[in-house]
Amino acid sequence: MDESNGGTPDSSILPGSTDNSGAAPQAPPHSALPQASPHGASPHGASPHGALPQASPPQGTPASTLPAGTDSSGAAPQAPPHSALPQASPPQGTPFSILPSSTDSSGAIAPKLAVLRALAEDEHVTRAAERVGVPQPTVSRWLAELTQDLGTPVVVREGRRVRLTRAGRLLAEAAERAMTALEAGLRQVEEEVDPDKGRVVLGFLHMLGRERIPALVRGFREHHPHVRFGLVQNSRQVILEQLASTEIDLALVAPPPEDPAFESAVLFEQQLIVIVPDTHRLATRQEVRLIDLEDDDFILLEHGYGLRQITDEMFADAGFTPKIAFESQEIETVRGLVAAGLGVAVLTHADPAPEGLVELPLVPRASRRFGLVWLKDHPLPPAVRRFRDHALEA
Repeated sequence: MDESNGGTPDSSILPGSTDNSGAAPQAPPHSALPQASPHGASPHGASPHGALPQASPPQGTPASTLPAGTDSSGAAPQAPPHSALPQASPPQGTPFSILPSSTDSSGAIAPKLAVLRALAEDEHVTRAAERVGVPQPTVSRWLAELTQDLGTPVVVREGRRVRLTRAGRLLAEAAERAMTALEAGLRQVEEEVDPDKGRVVLGFLHMLGRERIPALVRGFREHHPHVRFGLVQNSRQVILEQLASTEIDLALVAPPPEDPAFESAVLFEQQLIVIVPDTHRLATRQEVRLIDLEDDDFILLEHGYGLRQITDEMFADAGFTPKIAFESQEIETVRGLVAAGLGVAVLTHADPAPEGLVELPLVPRASRRFGLVWLKDHPLPPAVRRFRDHALEA
């Protein structure tokens, strides 16, 4: 019996039910169901069998929304306990979630995860509050909010302590994993901004890995032994693409790019020479002009390498298009092919010169410049900035 409605049975909140006089009972003030209007039907117009005229459903509402359990007399059957109201179901096609759809659940829960993590280790609210550095009332309020948001308790009280429920334990374990990953990330960030413990990612051409880069890094680490390095070797084109996408911090390439997105400074130059087999017709010369080799087969690096860009410009200045016999990705492979008598090449000096090769200076003199490159208007981490300054002064 509902005392607030004068003893009206629970079933009276169903629309369409009447008492013996034919008068419709009063709906509860907070009834969730809409009341159907009889649209002019009078209780004095009842049929001989006592059936009342059927109430029309509200405009636009399917007739199937009326209770299906009424008999011909118009009396509604007694509803079983707790069945008076229909059970709500999620909209079709929408995944069911206990989290409120109107809020960013992860953003609301994230600040509270540290509390659950602390409670998992010591199921005491006061000590958990001290550990995470918030007042105890705040911890209690957060736990209550978590329970309300999730629709299930995350803790239960046991005397002066609390115990995590299964839901609370699952969240605490997820918090532990998340916080561990976050702490590791924070340590990495601290190292990045520490000039004595940061990391420098340096991209450079393959040929520089034998002497130039090791010497440069060794000189820097003598004064900054805890700075770590990532070394990336590739063609000039790929290295500059990686620099533009911030995959690397600095690049050492030749020639330096003219792209305004970069800044650069020349570190050193290397003289370019012609290498020929020791059986070549010009092997005894003291120097040669590039045009003297117009009829020879050339062995070049592939497009995308800095040296290929330079040699293409040299051939254009000399006024001829070379006959290309081979294209390679490695300078040492080019030397080997020349030594095998398969063509000639424009390279830098090798020390010592491989057997079977003769190096001839070019007239006019030719060289390539190596520049240290970084992104313009892009702040460098302290360790990277220190290494750049070291390289510029070395």
